[in-house]
Amino acid sequence: MTRGSVRLRLTALFASLFLASGAALLGITYGLDSNATGNIIVSQFAAGTAGSGTVTPGTGSSGSAGSALTGPDAATGAGQLPDPQAIQAQATQYAAVTRGREEDALLLDFSIALGIMAVVAAALGWFAAGRALRPLRRITESARRISATNLHERLAIEGPDDDLRELADMIDGLFARLDASHHAQRQFVANASHELRTPLARSRTLLEVALRDPDASAESLRAACRRAIAAGEEQERLIEALLVLARGQRGLARREPVDLTAVVRDVLAARGAQVSAGGVAMEVTLEPALLAGDAALAERAVANLADNALRHNGPGGSVWITAGTEAGRAVLTVANTGEDIPADAVDRLLLPFQRGSAAGAAPRARTRSGPEEGLGLGLSIVAAIAATHGAELTVTPRLAGGGLSVRLAFPAVPTALVPAVSAALVPAVERGGARG
Repeated sequence: MTRGSVRLRLTALFASLFLASGAALLGITYGLDSNATGNIIVSQFAAGTAGSGTVTPGTGSSGSAGSALTGPDAATGAGQLPDPQAIQAQATQYAAVTRGREEDALLLDFSIALGIMAVVAAALGWFAAGRALRPLRRITESARRISATNLHERLAIEGPDDDLRELADMIDGLFARLDASHHAQRQFVANASHELRTPLARSRTLLEVALRDPDASAESLRAACRRAIAAGEEQERLIEALLVLARGQRGLARREPVDLTAVVRDVLAARGAQVSAGGVAMEVTLEPALLAGDAALAERAVANLADNALRHNGPGGSVWITAGTEAGRAVLTVANTGEDIPADAVDRLLLPFQRGSAAGAAPRARTRSGPEEGLGLGLSIVAAIAATHGAELTVTPRLAGGGLSVRLAFPAVPTALVPAVSAALVPAVERGGARG
């Protein structure tokens, strides 16, 4: 459709509705008027000829216009009473002729009036459609003007709280989300570039220093190579984490039953030495809990939460991990002691390359590297995995003892996967609950 087609269609719609309603009104009026006119003509003709003879439509002047006297009175001039049946027949014939002429004239007048008003209705419809679509044109022009370089601008349409105002507010909200997403993307690219460049620069520096040292021994060269390898391993960890983050944001191609209890048990078993070395007391409560999703992503979410609870803790700290079912939903809760996190800083912890900080300070970007420091992507990956599973992620700071409490509630299993989940539930129930 060409530009302005909406206005043309609205104009055609208004004119068509007017023509239909006007034709119906004129048709009803035409029918009522024709019926009433015929009855009046018959009555007047019969009353006018009852004492003066019979009248037939013609050129005379007696009775009604265009009639002439016939019968005995016309021939003898005597006062003989006319035949009632002849009067009725002649009156009917006269009424039919007269009514036909009047109906033709009335129909012509109605047609002319309807045609004139149809043109007027089309003009008024064109004007009304243009006035109604004027705010929509302003919205279109403003939305076309806003691009990636000025996503901060808004339509800011003023006027009554109607459908167009609601549309403008919805578009403003969309631009706000796009602006936030675009800003987050630029920040993520900048942070990722910095994080990827740091280990590369460190490796290059280590190797250049070792090569420039004329007194370098074999042992010093080996040490430099080991440090360069460690920097490369850190880069591999970062790239792997970025790939997991991208995979979590991509969505699920298919869903399969996942035993959340078994996933938690395997993750904690692999971190037993880390728990013992860190001097952290861990309390684990496991009950049957099944979800529908991706097993590898679910395991990565559990591992990130466990690592986050252990890393941001200290000697004598505690970690509480609970997995179970609530209202048909698989729920995982991980809480830990640690630094005090202000409530207004929790949302930023879900952003990439952000780490927790002491009370009263905002989360900060990662400034030093190393396996013990983490990548600053743990909770970001968990948030992406939760979003792709349609799960509800709740992160709240703990008031007593510091640290965080993270609750991950997966959606109920779809009906199509109920048979598979029921089959997987049997071994989970047989294992029963576990405490550690």
